[in-house]
Amino acid sequence: MESVQFLLVFVGRTALGVGLALVFSMVGVGVAWGLYVFSSSTSWTGLLILFTSVGGIGAGVGCYIAWLRIDTRLGLSDLTAGAALIGVGVGGAWGGYQFGSVQVADCCADPEISPISHAILGATVLTNATMLTYVAVGRALKFRY
Repeated sequence: MESVQFLLVFVGRTALGVGLALVFSMVGVGVAWGLYVFSSSTSWTGLLILFTSVGGIGAGVGCYIAWLRIDTRLGLSDLTAGAALIGVGVGGAWGGYQFGSVQVADCCADPEISPISHAILGATVLTNATMLTYVAVGRALKFRY
């Protein structure tokens, strides 16, 4: 019965992690757009850096909130996992953007999904895959997850 309960919690937290990572990442991209517009910047590189970094931070925070254990005190490992998820989210956003920017040739058509959407998806997938791996390894080594 304990393994079934863990499986249900595992699936529920994964679904919540994906949902929160998507929402927080999209909100982050909206905040980045507002920062870009109201700072009177004209650099496309600055806009790209803002989109990928703030979108990745949003995905990392959303995934971290979904897996946060509120029944115990936060330890150093929890804070380290949160910081690592933020870093992984930024890396996933950058990788997703790089993947999405080469999907359609310049001559032929517009992409169906924009590179920024690929950045959001990349950050979401990578943060949740990292957290699932962390929890699975922690469970196998008898950590508290």
